[in-house]
Amino acid sequence: AEYMGEFELGGMAVRFVATTFNIRNTTDRYVERLPALKQAVIDIVNLFARTHNHAHLLGLQEVAFGADLDSFGQAQTACQWITSTNSKFHAAPFYAETKQKFVPPNPDFRIDGNATIVVNGNEGIEMKVHQHDLLDVSDVRSAQRLLIGVEMGDVELGRFWFVNTHLHHKLDVQGVALRNSQVTSILDWLQTSAHPVCPHSIVVGDFNAPPHEPAYAAFLERGYRSAFRDFHGHEPEKTFPTGLQAPTMDTDPPTTTDYIFTNCPYVKWDSVTLAADQPLPTDSTIYPSDHVAVVAAITLQ
Repeated sequence: AEYMGEFELGGMAVRFVATTFNIRNTTDRYVERLPALKQAVIDIVNLFARTHNHAHLLGLQEVAFGADLDSFGQAQTACQWITSTNSKFHAAPFYAETKQKFVPPNPDFRIDGNATIVVNGNEGIEMKVHQHDLLDVSDVRSAQRLLIGVEMGDVELGRFWFVNTHLHHKLDVQGVALRNSQVTSILDWLQTSAHPVCPHSIVVGDFNAPPHEPAYAAFLERGYRSAFRDFHGHEPEKTFPTGLQAPTMDTDPPTTTDYIFTNCPYVKWDSVTLAADQPLPTDSTIYPSDHVAVVAAITLQ
């Protein structure tokens, strides 16, 4: 593949948005929180749309794919939400199914993997997907990478990898070690087979690793920076939980596990914020998910 190591921006500032959002699959009062989830997705893609070319890379975790799902679990439905809210939007889903199906004890709990939604406007820049492949980091965990070409008309300005993942969740010593191993696998995957094509990456996801864990440090050691920390000087107090109350809810202690990392020197953070952090106006126990979203408005320059 052609090496696209440098962006040929010609003095232009290329703007788009990247988001990571764990949507909590189809459990935890899913039907009740679906309106909140729909509104959250619509709000997220519209947050910086006018200033950032209606271009958005939305990394989702804990997604159910089935065509029988008339719900957000079918990522195509999320695309319909996005395009229905603004005629400028065009949206396409890219799925990352895990090697084995996670079989939960609760039949309402359905999860097939992760998905990335690529949103483009009908003017300005276009995010074009040139390659999409997967890495299994365990039987029920995967990472997906999309090679994104940034185009203005017929001119390609440069490329970068967009990576979306969801790592092992247990908090014990073995869990900490496994997450570190999974991050190492992802970073090695990028280093060996992705960087020769293009060295720049934006990596998003629910890493299930707070900032003090080796998995987080591994990114910094490889030259990556975290969007929220880079912009605010610290990570958020927590990205989990939100306040969603349900019989099957995750009862792990509050922590930060959701990040947007990059090693791309061209990336400048215009704004980094949390979203999907408000309950339904009619019920303070219903949130879009048990995680908030992290949203980064980006300029390449």
